[in-house]
Amino acid sequence: MAMNIRRTTRALGALRPMAARSAVNARQYSTSEPDLKTTLKEAIPAKRELLKKVKAHSNKVIGEVKVENTLGGMRGLKAMVWEGSVLDANEGIRFHGRTIKDCQKELPKGKTGTEMLPEAMFWLLLTGQVPSTNQVRQFSRELAEQAQLPAFVSKMLDDFPTDLHPMTQFAMAVSALNYTSKFAKAYENGLNKADYWEPTFDDSISLLAKLPTIAAKIYQNSYRGGGALPAEVDLGQDWSYNFAAMLGKGGKENENFQDLLRLYLALHGDHEGGNVSAHATHLVGSALSDPFLSYSAVLALARPRFPTVVGPSTPNPNEIQIVSAQFSGSGCPQGSVSTTISPDRTVITFGFDRFQTYIGPGIPFAERTKNCNLHLNLRYPSGFQFAVVESTYHGFAQLDQGVSGTFFSTYFFSQDAGATTTTSTSIEGGGIWKDGQVYTKQDVIPTAALIWAQCGASGILNVNNRINLVSRVPSAYGSIT
Repeated sequence: MAMNIRRTTRALGALRPMAARSAVNARQYSTSEPDLKTTLKEAIPAKRELLKKVKAHSNKVIGEVKVENTLGGMRGLKAMVWEGSVLDANEGIRFHGRTIKDCQKELPKGKTGTEMLPEAMFWLLLTGQVPSTNQVRQFSRELAEQAQLPAFVSKMLDDFPTDLHPMTQFAMAVSALNYTSKFAKAYENGLNKADYWEPTFDDSISLLAKLPTIAAKIYQNSYRGGGALPAEVDLGQDWSYNFAAMLGKGGKENENFQDLLRLYLALHGDHEGGNVSAHATHLVGSALSDPFLSYSAVLALARPRFPTVVGPSTPNPNEIQIVSAQFSGSGCPQGSVSTTISPDRTVITFGFDRFQTYIGPGIPFAERTKNCNLHLNLRYPSGFQFAVVESTYHGFAQLDQGVSGTFFSTYFFSQDAGATTTTSTSIEGGGIWKDGQVYTKQDVIPTAALIWAQCGASGILNVNNRINLVSRVPSAYGSIT
């Protein structure tokens, strides 16, 4: 489960669990099997031939357009071609016909951990083929070799104000990489349309390789006091491991977090191509912009949430600190939670190992409900009002038909325990949840609903979480973490 809390000031930057272990062992992989670019190149002629056959049916009607479709942003229309993935209300997502469970079983894994690699999912999405372990190892190495940022981009990131919104920094850095674009240079020199794909592919791989480095550098500068990243890119490790290591989560003790990244990034690699981010990329790309500029347009969609400050002047946000943190509950017993507070004391990281619920024949009744209460001691100057603006939780649910689960969260300050805000998210088992799915619970709390604003003092912010499972079928099983 991952949780990210943001507030109306910079007092509490993030709160997200990160769990346990990973190992570094640099080895080179050589293979006589074709690499990704060669595999894609070999598949292109057949796809072009298929496109010609489809065009022969250009006059065929595939649906109707209603007024509600035009008013609703084309929702529900079959209006584009997309092969990578298909979303179904009952079956969930399939990647080239494969369920999540199929992908977890078939796609190659890293040298450590147990989850499929995003590199393998990327290969599957582009080619429709499951790569071999050697092919993925070589692709991981290719990404690692291109992970270093140009010096001017690194300097630009270091020169940004530390309180500039991270997504603004991200968009600007990706846009600046346009300077290195092979497509832009080739197009300027008169590139044949049939060859557009090749420099576009090269730029896309370069961008993919550099995204973790950019994100880690922004995190380091904004929340860890700047300086060198905790680790350099390991040419013998996979994309997600290197990202975790650059965030300070390398090593075997953080293997669970590295697996969480692998699973999360693999599953979110494609969602039928119909979301607003994918559309933005395609729109900008259709104007023959290079992949760097096209992707930076997507990042611009993640608009900053600006802090709310009261009083005649703006206090220094650096004076706002997380003094300490405690936890309690059946889902987070002593020894099962790790905490890390950033050097500037504005970001706290929790790692949960026991916040898990289970239900089914033979499983003790006590396993159906777990609670985990977080208590954050905040110290801040006068002139600020505090409110939880948004909380995001990520976890994994696997529920048979007849099993339902509910995740409750209650927010309040100890100094005003009567003013609470409670949210809940429920999941009904069966369908896509039978084989297991990553879920997201997102709370948006009105700032007026949770404010404790005694000036120049400390306050205890409590976030009480509870997961509860219920079954209407005695033989059914379920779990939520």
